[in-house]
Amino acid sequence: MTQMIEFSATREIAAPAEHVWRILTDIARESQWMTAVGSVAFIGDPASYAVGARMRRSGKFLWIELSWESEIVACEPQERIRFRHSGAIEGESRWEIEPTSGGSRVELWSLGPAPGPLKWLPSFAAYGGRLGLQGDLARLKRLAESAARANPVPP
Repeated sequence: MTQMIEFSATREIAAPAEHVWRILTDIARESQWMTAVGSVAFIGDPASYAVGARMRRSGKFLWIELSWESEIVACEPQERIRFRHSGAIEGESRWEIEPTSGGSRVELWSLGPAPGPLKWLPSFAAYGGRLGLQGDLARLKRLAESAARANPVPP
């Protein structure tokens, strides 16, 4: 039986959910904040972040080259997106945004079997995944806070 690994990371971002959501759902910017993604493209319709949308992604996790498909199985604008993955990355992931008094709290979460040879090192894969998500959130924070400074949301 394949061992499932679960990992997540959370970060406070000094930007409203609207700015964070805009960056999360800009497919052209996904590789700017998500390390594992080198390229991403929608497959068919809908070609937007909506339930039923499918996308093809490729990139790296640690040192392993990967290619996988993601399908959006739940989407609540400015709150959360849930994906189901198949291919080199399997399982599911979730991006959540919660408004806070200082902006937003963002959580990235993933559950699935470790990819490739990492299936033999699930603890290492989970640790690497968590570190990767923390880095992704740091990049997302920089992008969202920069967008919020450039275009503040009126009260």
